[in-house]
Amino acid sequence: MHSPQSSLPTEFLGKQWIDVVKAIFFGGLGVAALVMGPLCYLGLWKKVDGKAATEAGLGLTLASVFFLILFALAVSNISAKRTPLLRICREGIVIRMIGASSLDKTPFIPAFARLVWLVLSFEGFRDRTLYVPWNTFQEVKVTGPMMARLLTIVGPTFLSSEIDTSWEPPFANETVLPEVTFVKPLQQIADAVRQLHQSPQIRDTLPSWRIEESNYF
Repeated sequence: MHSPQSSLPTEFLGKQWIDVVKAIFFGGLGVAALVMGPLCYLGLWKKVDGKAATEAGLGLTLASVFFLILFALAVSNISAKRTPLLRICREGIVIRMIGASSLDKTPFIPAFARLVWLVLSFEGFRDRTLYVPWNTFQEVKVTGPMMARLLTIVGPTFLSSEIDTSWEPPFANETVLPEVTFVKPLQQIADAVRQLHQSPQIRDTLPSWRIEESNYF
């Protein structure tokens, strides 16, 4: 979607293909483990030496649960990303954080450990909407090396669109989004936010985030 009086995009979708690959991969592993586990446990699937693979059956059955949860997580992300992850509206910027972890701001944690935590804590299934009003927005910047760039929106962020910034404490003072999240390049998103922030007349023609909420959530 573009603003009525500008060629600048105002809605930015998330990449779905990564989650599609995850769904196929973990779904396949989960089904395979779920079938082979009971066969081994019941002695219907034997080792090369002809002995029952009971221990392997129990391990495969437990592994199938983990793989199928990862499959469900990928499917949940695919469904969530059917609507924009970032929207530029009349009142400010709306950001949807899908599967954000409490470990995201903790450095030096391996990716696999983060994934396990997302599953065990069920934070991976959480879809949180954040609001950055124009009157608290400070700047937007793109940082980091190629293939690992980050979009940082600096300014108090709130959990509700019905806010009074004069007294309500913010949820965070900045929001960081990785490049892998979006279909469009981060620089294009930053340019659109920056230009619309500097153009109040064009911003006034954009849809209200209060009206748009009913269409997306």
